[in-house]
Amino acid sequence: MLKLMACAVALAIAMCASAKAERICDIRSRKIDDGDLITITGRIVTAPSGRNNSGNYEYEIKDACGLAVVTSKTRIQCKGTVVISGKYDDDLSDWLEMFEEGDVALDLIQAKCK
Repeated sequence: MLKLMACAVALAIAMCASAKAERICDIRSRKIDDGDLITITGRIVTAPSGRNNSGNYEYEIKDACGLAVVTSKTRIQCKGTVVISGKYDDDLSDWLEMFEEGDVALDLIQAKCK
């Protein structure tokens, strides 16, 4: 019985660790590591006219928490609300916070139009 309970607890912990991180508006309280998956829902505020120096498209997405910068190898073709899933970019996020140009940066994995 004890082994069964220990197994159930270990399974629950493993499931929580693999879950996607949700965006937390308070920057100081979030615990996000570089490469963690994050999903945000918002509207495209600024869309690029072309690729940046790194060869990516760079979008600014406005959501309930503020501004997110999303880099992508492909164009996002959404009008209106978009759901973005991406990997957290710690270095770019720190740079954005320093210049107050946004508070989170993501490398796009998937974009869905709503």
